[in-house]
Amino acid sequence: MKMFMIVLITLMGYPMCAQVLRSDSLAGIWICQEVTFPEGVTVPQNEQEALKSMKEAMVSCQFEFKSNGFFFWSFPKRDAITNELAFLNNQKWQISSEGVVIIGDPRKNLMQIMVLQRQGSTYFVLADTPLLLRMQKKR
Repeated sequence: MKMFMIVLITLMGYPMCAQVLRSDSLAGIWICQEVTFPEGVTVPQNEQEALKSMKEAMVSCQFEFKSNGFFFWSFPKRDAITNELAFLNNQKWQISSEGVVIIGDPRKNLMQIMVLQRQGSTYFVLADTPLLLRMQKKR
């Protein structure tokens, strides 16, 4: 959670479009176009290799927010990292009053996603990681 707050505070300095996140605008398939680290975020040496592997696994992955409230996350290739994330599939998703997407039971804190709009692009920030995912909604 500490890393999530650092990334969130860092991103607050960027010009973003204020918008209320709604279920109907989030529902659908989102494809990860690019994964970066936000400017100013320093990754500790002992976490760099794991985050590099995670970054590579995220490119071209798909987040599916079904209109029936279920979430699915698919990856173009399977490896140890993506296999560990498979438990998130078929979990319910909802948007909190703070505008954060919560995957699974909110009391279990399985995953949280902050959705940001910046310069015409949509970004997902995954809680507990410094990764910034530029997303494109599939039409």
